[in-house]
Amino acid sequence: MLQRQNFALVPAMKRIVWGLVAGLACSGAGFAGQTRTALHYTGYVLGLPVMSFSIELAQTQQKYDVGIDYHTTGLFGVFFPVDRQVSATGTGVRPERFEINGQARGRIYHAIVHFGPGAPVVVDLSPPQPARDPRDQFQPVPPALTLDAVDHISATLALLRQVADTGRCEREAHVFDGRMLTDLRAVTAPDEMLRADHASAFSGLAHKCIFTGTLLAGGPRPPPDGDRRRPPPVGYAWIAPIGPGGEMLLVRVAFSTPTGSLTFYLDQRQVQKF
Repeated sequence: MLQRQNFALVPAMKRIVWGLVAGLACSGAGFAGQTRTALHYTGYVLGLPVMSFSIELAQTQQKYDVGIDYHTTGLFGVFFPVDRQVSATGTGVRPERFEINGQARGRIYHAIVHFGPGAPVVVDLSPPQPARDPRDQFQPVPPALTLDAVDHISATLALLRQVADTGRCEREAHVFDGRMLTDLRAVTAPDEMLRADHASAFSGLAHKCIFTGTLLAGGPRPPPDGDRRRPPPVGYAWIAPIGPGGEMLLVRVAFSTPTGSLTFYLDQRQVQKF
């Protein structure tokens, strides 16, 4: 039986956030021929911009190819530097290849994961296990637990398509990024009327999903027992039709952390169809 652990969920929820943004962005593009979509989100804490999030997506009826670049900004970026690039490819909503590169607070991280039938295969991981620096030591993830797992982008792409088809968010998936296996769950909340806020000009009625991520295996070595008892952070995603074609896009996402709430707003969107 899996032992569910809540003590390392902040890094897991950060991955869920970029997975939500990218996956929901994928669903927003049309399927006539090839579509290239560029989206930009800005993250705010206490009204101050702290993170920039850019997405480049190429998609056809059968394939998707996503590139993500995100980094902390301003004074927050000076004290908490994060600069990472993520890419994912797949067919339909099934992943084929996932890669993450970059650094956070001076720690370099790189991983390539191949998905297919059965358990995903980690073909490259840096720093390797076991790491020399105890801060970088992650707990091992038994391959048997990752059977039929997907990456965060494919999981949230499936969620967004479900919302577009049914208006409901209820969904569960096991997601794997090479070092952590997380149980991602989403439930439906009442639709909500949003007002234009910060740099986002969107206002109107939006579907609302509530999501949580529970660490099943992997992740950083456990902190003191007191941190284990913290409740898992909760995230919220607002989804609404945007543009002349009424594509369903993520217009806002927020999640709680021990230091406060981080909210992302969609502030730029460009779509090209070929």
